Amino acid sequence: MVKDAGGNIVATQPPIWLLASTSSCKTGAASGAGCAITGDEVTTTYDYGPTTGANNLLLRGTVADATGTTPIRTCYTYDAVGNRLSEIKPAPGAWTSCP
Repeated sequence: MVKDAGGNIVATQPPIWLLASTSSCKTGAASGAGCAITGDEVTTTYDYGPTTGANNLLLRGTVADATGTTPIRTCYTYDAVGNRLSEIKPAPGAWTSCP
């Protein structure tokens, strides 16, 4: 989303595509749409903020979710020009979203 000449927030064209998630296997090999060993998969999702309204699409955080464990959320902060200032790694399950 960007501001047009009239100051209205509108969708960009063409759309911008960003990585939404990745998956890996902790100890075994990949097999089809998952891992060869049950419960071995770790999925990481990427949070770029809301999909409505103005958004600079900086990575706000990631969530690593391994089968059978509490998801781990890592959050990032940036300065006004987009330089990463900090990385916050809370305890498992401590945050439901990044600030």
